[in-house]
Amino acid sequence: MKLPRGLWKEAPRQALGVWVFSGGATIDLPMVADLGAVLPTELDHDALAADLASALGDREDRMARAYRYGRMVKLSDILAGHAVVSPGTVAVWVRAPEAVGELNRVYAATLVTSVPDHGFDVAARAGARSLQVRHRPLSELSDRKQIVMRKGNKIDRSHHDPNGTVRVLSADGSSAGIQLDPLDAVSRYPRATRTEAGDVVFCEHPPRALVDETGGNLVLSPSRILRLSPDAGIGPRALAALINQSPAHHTDWRSWNVPRLTDDESTRLEAVLAAATDYIARLRARQDAMDDLCRALIGGIGAGTVSLCVPAESVH
Repeated sequence: MKLPRGLWKEAPRQALGVWVFSGGATIDLPMVADLGAVLPTELDHDALAADLASALGDREDRMARAYRYGRMVKLSDILAGHAVVSPGTVAVWVRAPEAVGELNRVYAATLVTSVPDHGFDVAARAGARSLQVRHRPLSELSDRKQIVMRKGNKIDRSHHDPNGTVRVLSADGSSAGIQLDPLDAVSRYPRATRTEAGDVVFCEHPPRALVDETGGNLVLSPSRILRLSPDAGIGPRALAALINQSPAHHTDWRSWNVPRLTDDESTRLEAVLAAATDYIARLRARQDAMDDLCRALIGGIGAGTVSLCVPAESVH
């Protein structure tokens, strides 16, 4: 058996080998295994011991065993100069006839990839070419009460409830997947600021932002909340996009500059940005489905559970 690298301190890049002998036995198909190909946390010691016990038995026991890690190789090949344990040597897998997991994954993925997408288009024209394009820092909007900043809160991750409906948001994604039970959220965090629909959740190091479309959620510190008033001259999606485009060294939110838009232009821009967000989500879903489709095809065909159909040839 070839052991994982790093066990020999004097030569950490070298792999140690363990030989297990059976006195007086004549074996023409020795069992070998590369344990370096198995994650230490996934190594089943009982299964490995059972492999060794079967390998030391008689030929009938050796041939009847479905090895978990070992593979039998020809002794003649080893004596001819082939590697005793080739890198990555693992047991021969025997699949169950009813194993259809990969095929179901193929079907599920093609339900997404086979549907045509209507694409994304925007109707635009030349602007009025105003001689003055006004940008304002967020500090000016804050002074005019057109934007309000609210701090996030410290949330104990152990309070996560997979069935919870109160999400914990963060601009950098560090709280992805954390949800709280509504009653726990009230009892454990009674003073925490709840988001409102359209709030911008942001962080400064580096500048990152997202829009909470639903509201009623909590924000994990150090992320914070920017809440725009209707007369702010910019919408939440445009503000979040500008924050995400900010250079990494612009780390003071009050100094971030945003354009002053008319109410009509801001409304139309927000609608287009919302549609663009939906389009990006559809593209990502298709990309994820394509990745899973390719993995399922490779794994299924390799395991013998999936076979590609030969296209029927047209008769002329």
